[in-house]
Amino acid sequence: PVFSGGDYLGMLDLGLSSDFVIEDVAKHFQFRSAIFIKKNFAEIINSRENMAESGGYYIAGTSDPAFREQEADFTPGRGMLLKKIDGTYYSFHTAYELKEYSGEPFAYLVVVQNIDAEVKDYRNARFYLALVVVAFLVLAAVILHYSFRVMLKVIEEGKRTLSAQQRTDTLTGLPNRNALLNDLQGLSGSIMILINIDRFKEVNEVFGIGAGDHVLKEYSACLRDYISTLESIYPELEDINTLYRLGRDEFVILLKSRTELAEKIAEYISLRTDSELIDYQGIEISISVSIGISGNREKPLQSSDIALKISRERKRAYMHFDESMELSQHQSNNFFWLNKVKQAIKEDRIVPYFQGIMDNKTGEIRKYECLIRMLEPDGSVVSPGLFLPIIKKTKLYPQLTKIMLRKSVEHFNGGSNEFSINISTEDILNKDIVLYIQSLLRETGVASNVIFEILETDNIGNYEEIREFINEVKRLGCKVAIDDFGTGYSNFTHLMNLDFDYLKIDGSLIQNIHRDEYTNRLVKSIEGFANGMKIKTVAEFVSSQEIFDAVNALGIDYSQGFFIAKPKPDTKPDVFT
Repeated sequence: PVFSGGDYLGMLDLGLSSDFVIEDVAKHFQFRSAIFIKKNFAEIINSRENMAESGGYYIAGTSDPAFREQEADFTPGRGMLLKKIDGTYYSFHTAYELKEYSGEPFAYLVVVQNIDAEVKDYRNARFYLALVVVAFLVLAAVILHYSFRVMLKVIEEGKRTLSAQQRTDTLTGLPNRNALLNDLQGLSGSIMILINIDRFKEVNEVFGIGAGDHVLKEYSACLRDYISTLESIYPELEDINTLYRLGRDEFVILLKSRTELAEKIAEYISLRTDSELIDYQGIEISISVSIGISGNREKPLQSSDIALKISRERKRAYMHFDESMELSQHQSNNFFWLNKVKQAIKEDRIVPYFQGIMDNKTGEIRKYECLIRMLEPDGSVVSPGLFLPIIKKTKLYPQLTKIMLRKSVEHFNGGSNEFSINISTEDILNKDIVLYIQSLLRETGVASNVIFEILETDNIGNYEEIREFINEVKRLGCKVAIDDFGTGYSNFTHLMNLDFDYLKIDGSLIQNIHRDEYTNRLVKSIEGFANGMKIKTVAEFVSSQEIFDAVNALGIDYSQGFFIAKPKPDTKPDVFT
């Protein structure tokens, strides 16, 4: 560039023409090229007549149609242009910038390359790649389809195996209760023979659970043998009978037809079982069975069970259920009281009654025992002896425990009298009950007035859990008594192993204390043993002056009974002389 006085005047030809540059690039680099000159700089060029134009540029040094026909699509210095011209693909690139004194580019060396072959190769590559992808997808689909079929097969086999396991008794290998219930669906005209091993519980208790399992396995094999023999006698039995184990000590034979043979089968099984001896580790165990037969379609299991129980009560080999049979009086009684207690819970008619306990030294009643009662709708009181033994065998029993705990605590909360609540080993082993007790004591703050009476007649056996419960409630401030002492098992062992504060001597001993010398001595020894262990004693069933005097003479600390105070719904003082 030429300057004069700071003004830009023009460009001098130094002998290096654009044609030379273009030719040199083509020669050495095998590229077709051209110079793109910005139009505002090209004004100083003398000859621009043969230059092509592209947007804001003159194209110098070439007549190549690729440059002339790119139609200003390419802007030098801004990347690459891929363009198809006359059926051929070209790529345009900026190879070099020519800059003026300020550093601003005023011209560019642009090269163009024929890439038609490369584009075709790329397209072919894309085609082959797509072909490979499609082939891969097809192969993958085939593999997945095969794998899916294999997986479905494995799942089906697993389901069949699981179903077989769910329908098979693991001990005997016989079909189980689930299989029986499934087979009964839609089956009509069948008859059920229910077989129960008599006194099977005694086998477990005397010889152990291992012996019980052995007897069940051996007897199931005996039943198979009996049925095989019967099939040889009655060929029509084949393929119409199935032997099941219901669980515990019960088996079922289901006859799909020929139901008239049921009683002959039952009689044969009963006779064969009576003569059977099962060997267990050199010990011969004899067994007998009770059998109930039923063709009842609606309730085959229940009706055959009723027939079985009646056969056991009447000491018959078997009984065949008919519609005239009803539930035994015992069962009816159970259902009666179960329904009454359910309704009483619903209507809040389970209440505590309170019986005073006298301090024999001071003559004061400062302790009470909370006793459960059920009120009839007319207000009459139902004794717990009528319903509690039945309810203890049901899921309602924990509800009664919670009701008694809550209502007893509510009654004595805020007072100074001590009160005792009966709690069974079942309650102590019930984690929900234990948590409820702990929560109730913490919320109300009455722990220091609470005495928990653990029933000795419940046969305390799990010392660790009982001891843990006793320690926990004593940490909270409660006291603990052993109730009905003298009627259960290992009495003195209980006193030595568990930290009791009170010992309540059973009423069956106290009632005869004034007229039976042996009973008097026994109670005296109990009192002396308790006194030596710093345990306070309470005499229950003190029902007369004579008994009361005898209790005092033995040094027993407290008295409880109708002579002292009767149970009542409040703790107002009785008139006591």
